[in-house]
Amino acid sequence: MEIFRGRDRRLRNETLFRTVNQKLRELNVVFEGFAGETAVFVCECSRLDCIQQIELPLQIYDGVASRAGCFLLVSGHENPEIDTVVERTDGYVVVEKAEFVR
Repeated sequence: MEIFRGRDRRLRNETLFRTVNQKLRELNVVFEGFAGETAVFVCECSRLDCIQQIELPLQIYDGVASRAGCFLLVSGHENPEIDTVVERTDGYVVVEKAEFVR
């Protein structure tokens, strides 16, 4: 198993959580909106031990996920070394990573 350190490790972690959230979004569509207008997503921060969840409207998640280099994080999980906060609410922040490549 390859071990990633530092920045590469954080980017891979964030990418993993984005993939999980995209699958959750797909499941919501398959089950015809079983959660209604909102769904639960996982925090897309770089912390390897984070499993916190964020419930928000599907439209908001779709908007964040469609922006290249933007991630959805639980408030307080942003890392000023790698994250630029572009939106802040009571429950979550949207951060941008200039060096992230999809």
